[in-house]
Amino acid sequence: MKTVIFVALICVDCSKNNFTPIPSNQDKIIGRSWKTYEFSHNGTVLSAVASQQPTFEFRNDARIYFSQINPVFRDTLLFIFVNETNVQITKPWVNLTDVSNLKIDRITETDFDFTLTNNKNSDMDSYKTQKQ
Repeated sequence: MKTVIFVALICVDCSKNNFTPIPSNQDKIIGRSWKTYEFSHNGTVLSAVASQQPTFEFRNDARIYFSQINPVFRDTLLFIFVNETNVQITKPWVNLTDVSNLKIDRITETDFDFTLTNNKNSDMDSYKTQKQ
């Protein structure tokens, strides 16, 4: 019995030394800026929107800073991770009931594809972005 416990402790100790944590989606997104290279609305690709260079900066203070060019537009939103694939986005200082959901479609170290939906309508906006 003592031998089995001793071997189990050695195995646990070995696994602790070789443990490499897998980065969560939060780790891959927060603290980075993502520039849109493809945008679609309800399945229709709209290259004019992508040419406005929508950029999303997910900050450590739970805010998204959004910007675009032509026309210049900036906005600030709040975000909270609901789970590893869904992020709730709000602007409570404007409207408490207007809530959007960002669904992560694909995330790598350099690419972030997501779909935005809103509780007020059935529209779906899909973004393909790259890290800046």
